[in-house]
Amino acid sequence: MLLLGLLMFVSMPVAHADDFAAWMQGLRAEARAAGISKATLDAALTDIELIPRVVELDRSQPEFKMTLDRYLGQFVSSSRQATAAQKLVEHAELLDAVSKKYGVQKRYIVTFWGIETSFG
Repeated sequence: MLLLGLLMFVSMPVAHADDFAAWMQGLRAEARAAGISKATLDAALTDIELIPRVVELDRSQPEFKMTLDRYLGQFVSSSRQATAAQKLVEHAELLDAVSKKYGVQKRYIVTFWGIETSFG
């Protein structure tokens, strides 16, 4: 979870090892500026390496390759919308707490949950 949070700091695209090294330096600098200790960064980022296939797969996700209308039609069915509405009610207390703690609206949390895992 920490690594995911760290990786969100820097949005520079990474394609090659040199770019990755520069990106990692930027990530560390931004994380340090945000108050993350060097020890935490060292623990989280030791042995991190560029895996070009992962970058390739990330850049070819359907969210980035199709129109919004096509994406919504394919991934946001009426049954998924109904399940999302149910999950908002079913987990209201937890979603309220998470939303308050992280500043993310609960509808977005449930949306990502549904799209990424089909509520699994």
